[in-house]
Amino acid sequence: MSAKRDTMLRGLDLASASGLEIGALDKPVVPPATPRIFYVDYADTPTLRHNYRNDPNVEIGDIVQVGGIWGEQTLAEAAAPVAPVDFVVASHVIEHVPDLITWLQELGSVLKPGGQVRLAIPDKRFSFDVLRAETQYADVLTAWLVRARIPQARAVIDHIYRVTTVDCAQLWDGSVEPASLRPNNRPEHAEAIGRDVLEHGRYHDVHCWVFTPASFAGLMAELADAGYMQFKCLEFVDTERNNLEFFAALQPCADRTETVASWKAAQASVEADSPSASGRQALEQRLQQLDAELAAAALARDAAAARAAGLEQALAATRSEMDRVMASRSWRLTAPLRALLGVFRS
Repeated sequence: MSAKRDTMLRGLDLASASGLEIGALDKPVVPPATPRIFYVDYADTPTLRHNYRNDPNVEIGDIVQVGGIWGEQTLAEAAAPVAPVDFVVASHVIEHVPDLITWLQELGSVLKPGGQVRLAIPDKRFSFDVLRAETQYADVLTAWLVRARIPQARAVIDHIYRVTTVDCAQLWDGSVEPASLRPNNRPEHAEAIGRDVLEHGRYHDVHCWVFTPASFAGLMAELADAGYMQFKCLEFVDTERNNLEFFAALQPCADRTETVASWKAAQASVEADSPSASGRQALEQRLQQLDAELAAAALARDAAAARAAGLEQALAATRSEMDRVMASRSWRLTAPLRALLGVFRS
């Protein structure tokens, strides 16, 4: 959490700035001891503790004290005791919201001039969303047009049907191909949940939206260009190796051209820095090949060094034997005879 916290809160003066954190649950990015932090969630603290009492991934005793409930009322109403604020933080929240456009607009409604939004967003390439298609502009606009208050049937079905169990590190190093993975649930289960949404309007907590860093930045550029989103990109941090989330810092901006340009620049930066899955696999294979060649070269070098050492020892032994022979009494006594033979041969 420390590295993530440092990235998400970089440049914010927590000692004096006022802020909201949305959906903190038991793992707040902004520490509860921060003087002017206000937590917002879909329910109050006792209800959250009850709802998550059997979840092994949630420590119910650490669930933060919720100050505002955002659901039936707007965010401005939920945060009325403290709004407007200097910053809003949301970690792994944006992918859950049924109506992305309205959600972003409501974030803007509680910020002071110059305020910022800090987001942590899962990267589908390294999460259980790996089998799902990236969210498209039409998906987001449709949810806005119907003013979705619950995850829509299509998103729920897609999540239930395609969610899979993954190992983030294996997806990074290419030892597991996404095409080899299988969904966790059967089609009839996804159909039943979809029918429940359509017939009873029940809320099912799923990832409504699916992103990579590049697709998120591209979508933000499209929404900004169409006038549905008025946040420029201040900072964009790509997914780090063996991690599954990326980060974005947003700030309200009325200049559409500047806003679109900022997101296109963010998209270009991550497209240039992040190879595709096949590209990563090719690089991994090339690294393995180079490692094997280096190991073979090292063995050949060691063998050559051993051969050279053996030759040096043989040469030294031969020279020693030659010196011994030439220093012997017999060699000296036969010297005249060798000289005479040399005369006859010449």
